[in-house]
Amino acid sequence: MLITVRALVLPALLGLTLTACGGGAAADLADSDPNGAEACSQLAGAFENKDDTSAAIKGSFASGKAATQSTTPAIKAAVLDVGGDPAADPEKMVAACKAAGVDMPDVPK
Repeated sequence: MLITVRALVLPALLGLTLTACGGGAAADLADSDPNGAEACSQLAGAFENKDDTSAAIKGSFASGKAATQSTTPAIKAAVLDVGGDPAADPEKMVAACKAAGVDMPDVPK
């Protein structure tokens, strides 16, 4: 039962989050490629936490992990190997997410 509820609720919440950030195209990504949408969402969260280094790093790795399961080629390709673990390549991931219709912040300087 828990798996069923999680499988139904998580995509709905992710779709709402991305819709608020990126409009209809982002909601389409959440429907067509939930892992790609998760990768974009996690990286955006990492950027928001840029002053909290630990949270930013965790977000980058979470983004990379989700991206490895993405069905969107550009999102899947925007991953770096960091010590054997996938992490988002910030520049490539932002470009891939924007191309998929997600409103992404610029890479923090």
